[in-house]
Parts: sequence; C-alpha cells; structure tokens
Amino acid sequence: MNIVYLNEARMRRQLEKAQSLVSRIAQALLDGYAIQPELPLAETLGYDMSISNLEALELFVKDQLQLLDEQLAQSVFQVLCDRLQRRLTRMPSHLQGSLL
Repeated sequence: MNIVYLNEARMRRQLEKAQSLVSRIAQALLDGYAIQPELPLAETLGYDMSISNLEALELFVKDQLQLLDEQLAQSVFQVLCDRLQRRLTRMPSHLQGSLL
C-alpha cells in the first residue's frame, strides 16, 4: 500500500472520529438540557430552520470549537501539553537531544 493512501485513510478515520465525538457531545447537550423536538433550536442558534435540533447542536459545537478563545485555550492547554509529552517520549533517544 502506498504512503499517500495510508495518510488518506488515517485522515478519513480522524475525521470520522471527530464527527462521532461532535455528535456525542451534541446528543449529550440535547439530553442534558432536555430540549424538546418542537423547540425551534436551529432558528434560535442562527441556523437554517429546516434542520433538526440535533443537527443544530452539532453545528453549534463545531462553530464553538473553531472559535478558540482564551478561556477554551487555557482549558485545553494542559491536555495538549500531556499529549505532546507522550509523543515526545516515544521519540528515539538520539533525537531527543535536539529538543533542548
């Protein structure tokens, strides 16, 4: 298999995982706030009225995650540091000296 195809497959899986996570967050918001199906949530959030409340919440989550503000950045900074640290510790030891 070609490297290009591996990268495309990896990107496709990452996008599918991200969409799944967005859908789960949206469903949790829908359930957590007990939003009734007849509530015009899409219109309230500024989206096309023809979409469902779940679809409106999915768009809302995506939009909010794209608008990285200071508070959100601070909230995720430690998570990013931990993830980077895990990746860096997997590097071969002869390459780790160049990080100083």
